[in-house]
Amino acid sequence: MPNPNPSPLHRFKPGQSGNPKGRPPGTGRLAALGLLDSILNEPKVQAVMRDNLREYFLTHPVQAFKEIVMPLLPKNLVLASPEGKPFKVYIGVDPCKV
Repeated sequence: MPNPNPSPLHRFKPGQSGNPKGRPPGTGRLAALGLLDSILNEPKVQAVMRDNLREYFLTHPVQAFKEIVMPLLPKNLVLASPEGKPFKVYIGVDPCKV
């Protein structure tokens, strides 16, 4: 646990960052996403994920739909009735709050 009262010699000067050099290049979010992308592109990983997702959807269909499918859908859609009249569909939103 860090010392809550560091000596004046070790305190930051006013206006000085705790990390003046900043984050090292190549260690941010894009690097992490690149690593994740390379892992997810491996055929063995894809097979395991596919099998686990299939099992999850078969054993918990409603929960899987809410957690995996619904976040991928747009929040609202504008559709047309057979008569051509537009109407809105709100997904995952309480219609009383719209």
